[in-house]
Amino acid sequence: MANDINPFESPGVVDEPLVEAGPRNVRDRFSLVGWPVVYILNVILPLMLAWGLTEQHGRYGMFLAMLLVLSGGWYVAVRWTPLARRVIVGALPVALSQFFPILHIYLGMASIMLVGMATGNNVYSGSGGPPIASEPAGFAVTMLVGGGLLLCSAVIGGLLSVVVARRWFSATGGQ
Repeated sequence: MANDINPFESPGVVDEPLVEAGPRNVRDRFSLVGWPVVYILNVILPLMLAWGLTEQHGRYGMFLAMLLVLSGGWYVAVRWTPLARRVIVGALPVALSQFFPILHIYLGMASIMLVGMATGNNVYSGSGGPPIASEPAGFAVTMLVGGGLLLCSAVIGGLLSVVVARRWFSATGGQ
């Protein structure tokens, strides 16, 4: 009991680190398994939209960027578990937002426009061909869209970490 005088006082909260520090903290299975799940959930709509906007060479760059983001997520899950958990929890609402894909479409359009400006191609000039025709363009657009979705997921996860139970973000279950 925290206070012998007031029997109704809640027990004190123990301040503990979310996970033990160390490069080999692989016991957090939630992050290792949860990352590919939310990754697949978040790639459905962007992949469907990007398929029609790319030529074969652009698709090579797109898939290379997708593999890089997937492997980078696993790296973060092992090295920085608290960040990985916030991104995973935040990625669930981002995945659900695909039913009203304003975020995904906006990020895709902005990414295509940025790559078009950087390469000197006017993407929507009415040239008739797909705007993403090269490997670097496919890679860059996919990394920009993926980075934007990851940033949104991290922000939403960070906000949720303030509101919801601590055990969602702790590898030890908040014990």
